[in-house]
Amino acid sequence: MGDVATVYVSGLPRLRAGRSTATLKRDLYLCLSEYGEVLQLQVRVPTRDSPHVFATMRTAEQAHTVCHLLSGEPFRGGTLQLELAHETTKSIN
Repeated sequence: MGDVATVYVSGLPRLRAGRSTATLKRDLYLCLSEYGEVLQLQVRVPTRDSPHVFATMRTAEQAHTVCHLLSGEPFRGGTLQLELAHETTKSIN
């Protein structure tokens, strides 16, 4: 398998009581998977900031597509900001 591509996702709303990282991960997976195959989602929740996610897509083309189509779109009370991560991720299989 060749290189896959990782997308950095920010602009997510802070997690409030009753909203878990699992729910955020599920909702974001459903959103991104409309545009390509999501291989992995890594949710990071800093203590004082909004969460951010690294989403690994099957191909670089899929990563470019989600960045182009979803940046600036509303999502769970936030506004998605997507950009390609700084390095291409090697196959995770």
